[in-house]
Amino acid sequence: MIKKQSVYQHIFQLLKNRFFWSIFFLLLIHVSGAIGMVFYDKEIFASMTPYNLILMFVILLGNEKNISTNFIISLILGSVAGFFAEFLGINYGILFGEYTYGNILGIKWFGVPLLISLNWFSIVYCSFVASGQLLKSANKKSTSFFFLQALCTAVLTTSFDWLMEPVAVQLKFWSWENGDIPFFNYLCWFAVSFLMSLGFSSLKISVVNPFSKWLLAVQAAFFLLLRIFL
Repeated sequence: MIKKQSVYQHIFQLLKNRFFWSIFFLLLIHVSGAIGMVFYDKEIFASMTPYNLILMFVILLGNEKNISTNFIISLILGSVAGFFAEFLGINYGILFGEYTYGNILGIKWFGVPLLISLNWFSIVYCSFVASGQLLKSANKKSTSFFFLQALCTAVLTTSFDWLMEPVAVQLKFWSWENGDIPFFNYLCWFAVSFLMSLGFSSLKISVVNPFSKWLLAVQAAFFLLLRIFL
């Protein structure tokens, strides 16, 4: 009886745990999305992408351990920086290359879907947190640590984009001129995420968000599977 009660109590505590439900919905949405796109209808499931991005962003914030003033500033500045980078790319071709967005990602302003700004923050922030944890043994107060963290963040973010790009094009999130993804795109991703990471470091935001590395890993696995099977 005691053992049964302890098991029930453990299950009850687990079901009350916010992180448990965060991982549950993360896996449920991405696994079902991957299966639906590969075996059913990729266009129908691709059309649900805005809802997925919003939900993952909300869950990411819900697992943030320290939503300080500096974190909010980082969120705003990171989102604005991501939007401005896309604005320069879409309208002037200064960054990334010649490309245009489709209609799947929702409302656009100056040709840039507003959701992209949040997505930029989410990807770079998750990479930033993961990088901070990878380098946790280093001296976190040194200038070299900030540089190494920015470098690691840029590598993770650019690698993520490398996985995502062909799938996003196939799903008609955006399209490239002549259908080719330019190497310049990845250079720009590296540069923008590197600078955003330095901005996060200068604001000394927390790197304690247990959901962030899961979100980055699951989304990376999601795009990798779609690259292979679509």
